[in-house]
Amino acid sequence: MNKRALEEFFSIETGIKFLGALLLFAKTTELMTAFAPKQILGYTGIEVFYGMACAIMVEGLFVTMSFQIKKSPNPQAWTWNLTLIAIPFIISALAQPIDSFVMEKTITDQPAPIQFLVSWGVPMVPALIMGLVLIKNVLESVEDKPQQKQTPNVQGQQQSKTPNAQKQTPNATKPWIKKLFFPNGHHKEPEKEKIPNS
Repeated sequence: MNKRALEEFFSIETGIKFLGALLLFAKTTELMTAFAPKQILGYTGIEVFYGMACAIMVEGLFVTMSFQIKKSPNPQAWTWNLTLIAIPFIISALAQPIDSFVMEKTITDQPAPIQFLVSWGVPMVPALIMGLVLIKNVLESVEDKPQQKQTPNVQGQQQSKTPNAQKQTPNATKPWIKKLFFPNGHHKEPEKEKIPNS
């Protein structure tokens, strides 16, 4: 981990993300505990662990992906990383008032759509989070990859050559990011170090 990554990890923004996720985690855990199964693999009285595990899936996912989104190699990956941030965050945000309704036993006083959301949506949270991750993995596995072209060399051996292969410098901005955030071309790549001719 380089110096820049360490500074980013210990920044104020990162602290706010972890603190916010911890505060959201409390009510998400309480809500999911209320909907936990009575028995898990034959064990009883461990509903709170079910609630904590579900909350870790929700808050843990959007916090983790908030760090990964900067490493997105293409627009498709960026879009899915954004989806894996937005949907778990929305679930976590909705869990805060719903938990109050459930704990105060005022859910029956809420409109029918809210009751439907609670009775159907809350138990499906683990499946929804897992489904998002699985869909992302499936889409990543079918991404188009450049086909390798076999060209014979002088000695008759086969060499693998990828067409249009270009070396990328580690500090180079990805072209799709430049088009997205710098449509007018007001972005300047870092100058390459010139090597004097010997």
